[in-house]
Amino acid sequence: MTGLKFYINDDGAHEYYDTRHYHSVVPSILMCDASYLVPFCMNYQSTGATIDNIVIEYFDEHELILDSVLVFETFSDGTWDWIIYKEVEVESGAAALDTGLARLRIEMSDGDEFYSDYFMICDFNTSEDGDRIVYDDYFNIYFSATCDFSAGYRIIYQTGYENHHAFDTLPVMPDSNYVAEGETDEAQNEYYELQSRKKNYRVEIIGGESLFDMMAVLPLHEYVHVCWPGMEMQQARNIEFEYDWIDDYLCRIIIHFSIVNLKKGGCDTDFDI
Repeated sequence: MTGLKFYINDDGAHEYYDTRHYHSVVPSILMCDASYLVPFCMNYQSTGATIDNIVIEYFDEHELILDSVLVFETFSDGTWDWIIYKEVEVESGAAALDTGLARLRIEMSDGDEFYSDYFMICDFNTSEDGDRIVYDDYFNIYFSATCDFSAGYRIIYQTGYENHHAFDTLPVMPDSNYVAEGETDEAQNEYYELQSRKKNYRVEIIGGESLFDMMAVLPLHEYVHVCWPGMEMQQARNIEFEYDWIDDYLCRIIIHFSIVNLKKGGCDTDFDI
């Protein structure tokens, strides 16, 4: 699974599909900051080759070569070679990237080249929450797991690796419910062991096949955090996934999640979990 889909060696076969899918159909395009590319995790049949260059190839045909390939991690399990980019700052000529519609070209030591789908490089307002980057004007979702998924949804997590996506959408006003657990003594005094206030949110996202593959297994992740404008980052729980394919290229993805605030009886502190 990957935020970007990659093709080996450009024979032009996917060019029309790319431009239609990512250029003219605006809601489906992936966007990233001028200093942080779209994170991805890709694999291919093992060749043992190393990365020579990472090139940003723009739709208007000009190119930028990244100053360093070291932010792109490579390793092999003997059957598959892997390339992972974890949202680390990149530069070209010691400067931020040009904005515009672009794709990645990864040049390997054995002469092979990998081409990504097109994505849009933009100027964004960002801030930091702990060690996470937050896109201030968007709905941010972060997810990670402590173990690998089985074949079919395989993604290998290294220490600190986390997927981060931001969407031009906001959660629908939540439903809220309150649950109290406890007991009543003979004098009719109520003692609460646990109080729970849960808010149930719903967000809708439009995207393509790669995004569908990644979001479809979102309920399997152990740790999912969300943040949207004006709100603090919080852990999302009870995640559910729905979808509806609009056409052959676009899918309407609906994610349900809840945020729970708990207060244990006899304690004066609320805990967000």
